[in-house]
Amino acid sequence: MRKTIIFALSLLLFFVLLRLFVLEVHFINGNSMNPSILGGDVVVISKLAYGPRIPRDVLEIPILDVVMGLLLPRSSKRNIIGSRGVYKRINMGSVNRNDIIVFNCPIYQSNYLIKRCVAVPSDSVFIRGLDVVVNMCPLNDSIVQRVFIPQKSSFVSLEKNKSLFVAIRNYHDYVNAIGNFEIKNKLSEPFMLTQNYYYAIGDNRGSSTDSRTFGLIQEDHIVGKAALILISFNPSKPFYSGIRWDRIFKKPV
Repeated sequence: MRKTIIFALSLLLFFVLLRLFVLEVHFINGNSMNPSILGGDVVVISKLAYGPRIPRDVLEIPILDVVMGLLLPRSSKRNIIGSRGVYKRINMGSVNRNDIIVFNCPIYQSNYLIKRCVAVPSDSVFIRGLDVVVNMCPLNDSIVQRVFIPQKSSFVSLEKNKSLFVAIRNYHDYVNAIGNFEIKNKLSEPFMLTQNYYYAIGDNRGSSTDSRTFGLIQEDHIVGKAALILISFNPSKPFYSGIRWDRIFKKPV
């Protein structure tokens, strides 16, 4: 009996560590990444690609989050969540252009989004309708919107860069003080960034909520890289007949 308990606990610990630091499986609901990633795909997220994030508290550890969620009063959970800072990462790897990344939505952090990274720090993105061009501005076009992707340790003017402010506001206290933003009671003009930022959009641009809507993605929001399509189901068909056999163990590109 004792050996069985030890084996079960060891197996449980193995799966917790695997999910925290190595990989995670995510079911895709939407069609924003068609045709690369389809709704109904079950995608393996590699956390080793960019370095795993260290949990900020017990509520971010699998199984313990459920247990502590049941034991702790609601006010205590709110205090824990409210005191969270920036994720620390083990050996941050490089996010490259065209990587399909999974990240916490900058606005609703509990939600995972999967998009294609189209721009990395120091890039300039030029947007006109559904057309997105990186580092090459269409000449003589007054309706092109330009977004500069800042990098760590650079200085930015937040009141002149609303999309950047949207991306960082979740981790900083702020007030709008006569045209200037204050972060942790310090005037933010200019503000030195402590992280790199990225710009990601869905391949199905006409049906995607992405950086064009919620702004830039900060480095610590990135969960990992879409590494493999484990299996895929057509949601409009019954279980077995809906399996997309040609997508099993397919690498998303």
